[in-house]
Amino acid sequence: MKYPIYIITLILSCGILCIQPNLSKADGLVFSENITFLQPDGKSYLVYRGIRSNKNSYRLMFNTRLSLDSFYYIYPNQYIWDANSDENGNTLKFDTGNHVIVYQDRFAKELSIDSNNVFTYKSSDGIIDKHERYGFWNAPDNFSTFIYVWIVPDNFEILSYQSNQNGEWIRREKSITFISENSNNLTFEISYRKLDTDNNLGTSSNDQYTKAIVNDKLEKKSKPDEPIKVSGSFDMPVVLEGVYFQAGSSSLMIDSFQNLNYIVSILKQYPELKIEIGGHTDSLGDAQFNLKLSQLRAESVLSYLISKGVSSNQLEAKGYGETQPIDDNSTKNGRRKNRRVEIQKIQDLQE
Repeated sequence: MKYPIYIITLILSCGILCIQPNLSKADGLVFSENITFLQPDGKSYLVYRGIRSNKNSYRLMFNTRLSLDSFYYIYPNQYIWDANSDENGNTLKFDTGNHVIVYQDRFAKELSIDSNNVFTYKSSDGIIDKHERYGFWNAPDNFSTFIYVWIVPDNFEILSYQSNQNGEWIRREKSITFISENSNNLTFEISYRKLDTDNNLGTSSNDQYTKAIVNDKLEKKSKPDEPIKVSGSFDMPVVLEGVYFQAGSSSLMIDSFQNLNYIVSILKQYPELKIEIGGHTDSLGDAQFNLKLSQLRAESVLSYLISKGVSSNQLEAKGYGETQPIDDNSTKNGRRKNRRVEIQKIQDLQE
């Protein structure tokens, strides 16, 4: 996924976009849609913002670091840009309640980066104005529906996200969406990080998947019709090499299939063998998210093996999240090793 420029959203004091209709509370509903495209540097963004309502006019307020030149698109083209009247920010005025804007910006004090290279965006600095407004606000009414979307480029993954208001979160491979009804003064906190050069869960040291499947446990067949031999047992956990997932998701990448097919061959050769497929993550991000992701990844491997004819009686899947590291999570190489899939014998079915 490549974009010329990417998104994020605004704050009144930290860059936020706020909306102030010049009408009474009886004037109707306000539907606000906000899409933030993050750039590959993790600090710049492009914003799409759309408002649909039956208001007769709107005034949008922006941080003073935004100028009219920051906007790529303004619809309708009849508007007033005012950079002088309000000391709190610049304003864009419309004589309609329906409009769309697209603009670029760069994070300032609302973004922090820790020693593990985790980026954390906080949409509000906690300052409440004299009208008790903060974050994403609408006046005098609440937002009837407020939608907030983040889309990240391929070199980043989203780790955690939260809002101060109730709503539904929807996560997809490279995006998160928040939908809230009848809300106001919304704030968000989103953590994300750059991916390592290899986007796998295994222990490969470069971007090419390794030919080994299991660490010194499996001996690959020398001829197509020879069975795979097992050197040793699976009594101890064995790391599967070359098992790759899409960043931040449980979708297996095509490069994983060749190595998983060898596991299929082994399990068919030994139908009495029952194994646990264990998913593991590093410690960056939210622990509950990591636990859920590791479970989904283990289940994804299980589903693939079953699709290739392995009996479901031979398989169990369990996610361990970040609870069983095998290396130091404070280093990039250690985190890469901790993101892994393991298999271990549970029992022999004939026992």
